[in-house]
Amino acid sequence: MKERQHLFNLIIIGDEILHGTRIDKHFAFFKSLLESRGLKLNQVQYLPDEPELLVRQLQRSFSDGMPTFVTGGIGATPDDHTRQAAAAALDLPLIRHPEAAKNIEGVTLQRSELLDSAEHAQRLNMADFPEGAEPVPNSFNNIAGFSIRSIIFFPVFR
Repeated sequence: MKERQHLFNLIIIGDEILHGTRIDKHFAFFKSLLESRGLKLNQVQYLPDEPELLVRQLQRSFSDGMPTFVTGGIGATPDDHTRQAAAAALDLPLIRHPEAAKNIEGVTLQRSELLDSAEHAQRLNMADFPEGAEPVPNSFNNIAGFSIRSIIFFPVFR
């Protein structure tokens, strides 16, 4: 039997990865990161941008309690459903996290855009997390991921 304390799951979300329009860099990155610390991947799932499927799979992941990394689907485009699916899987509302929203305001101002612009309003959706989630800093573009229970959600790597 595997020692669970040394195992992690990985869920990679995105039609663009499944259809080959974007090359997956997540598997190799997380495998290498974990192995460098004496840890291992238990399983990897590649999932499409399908809200109902994401809810079911996230419910399973939350219920098994295995530490899990999730990448993809937390942006602000119409095909991004991961934040909403995580909230639905836990039967929690999405709430705007003030720290994440403040970071997004900084991104908007850095781009010389107005805080009342449509672009900023769309971008602010990325500060909506399931209630109780904590932001995960993102030094790449200052748009936070989030963590809740045993799962950490990251944006897609570019």
